[in-house]
Amino acid sequence: MKDKNPFDFKKLKNIPRSSLLIAGLFGILLLVISLPVSKDKKADPFPIQGSGEQSVNTDTGQSDRISYQTQLARQLKQILSAMDGVGDVEVMITMKDSGERVLGKDISDSNESSTEEDSQGGKRNSTRSSSEEQTIHSGEGTTSPPFVTREDLPRVEGVLVAAGGGGDPVVVKNIS
Repeated sequence: MKDKNPFDFKKLKNIPRSSLLIAGLFGILLLVISLPVSKDKKADPFPIQGSGEQSVNTDTGQSDRISYQTQLARQLKQILSAMDGVGDVEVMITMKDSGERVLGKDISDSNESSTEEDSQGGKRNSTRSSSEEQTIHSGEGTTSPPFVTREDLPRVEGVLVAAGGGGDPVVVKNIS
């Protein structure tokens, strides 16, 4: 019994070159189509009032606060959308403050006490104290950024949820 080779290249000589070229291009097209493509960036579902190109002051952490607020709103919207009976969901979160950054300080204290006696037997006590505080910087000199020892996230003040299915008391209770 003779083994048949499924890839008989002698038969390819009989196929016109234009057909081979078309088949090769079709194969390349299938390869390109199957490659993963990054998704287009969608419009932000939580637009920030006055957004557009913002100039962000990094000293106040304004961009950090806004991104934290947006991230919380997105997570809450995603969780609520997954609940049974809840339709379209819109979420707004307001923050009580913008958080706090505690800078590293180098504190030096000194206390000095002295007691004096005069010729008549009177005593006088005097105390002198001084304190000096300097901000610690992460590099050489005061031009480098200050060293942050602790950073507190902004505190949430309120949450507003508008959702489909809000007429059903069970859904309202679950959202709350």
